[in-house]
Amino acid sequence: MVFIRLINLFCGNLMAVIFVHKKLYLAGILAATCVTIGYLFLLIPNLEFITAAIFISGYLTGPLYGILIGVVAELIFSLFNPYGAPSLPLLISQLLAMAMVGLCGGYMARTRRLAAGFTSRAVVFGAVGLALTFLYDLLTSLSDALVMSGGDMGKLFKLVMARSEEHTSELQSRQVI
Repeated sequence: MVFIRLINLFCGNLMAVIFVHKKLYLAGILAATCVTIGYLFLLIPNLEFITAAIFISGYLTGPLYGILIGVVAELIFSLFNPYGAPSLPLLISQLLAMAMVGLCGGYMARTRRLAAGFTSRAVVFGAVGLALTFLYDLLTSLSDALVMSGGDMGKLFKLVMARSEEHTSELQSRQVI
């Protein structure tokens, strides 16, 4: 009786370890697939599918592995890009944004139970995609401003405020017309 419990305990733990390893292997394969998809469409202007691939990978594996896949895939894709490696602030912002894409993909897997119809799920996925695109754009733009300011926070603040004042005055001039 004790022997059977020991075998059951050992096999149960062994199966949990095997499951974790299988999921880690799957994450590695999906990260490699994301990088391949990114390089496949690299030469076509204004078209990139690495973000969608990372989102789908997060959807398939869950939030934590989605973060892992997003960071690893974007790190490999950015560092070995034939157009050149990005600056360190840009690389960090890209990694943060792609980690968020993988995280959101993992959380969106739970919307199958939340949204009843295909149309409502499509609207939710579209809104999340729009928000993630805005986040990526915001982070990479701030990293460019950080590089342009030379790391001086005073100059960075002036750059951001000058741009926001230009945008505000442009919006006000459109309202007058």
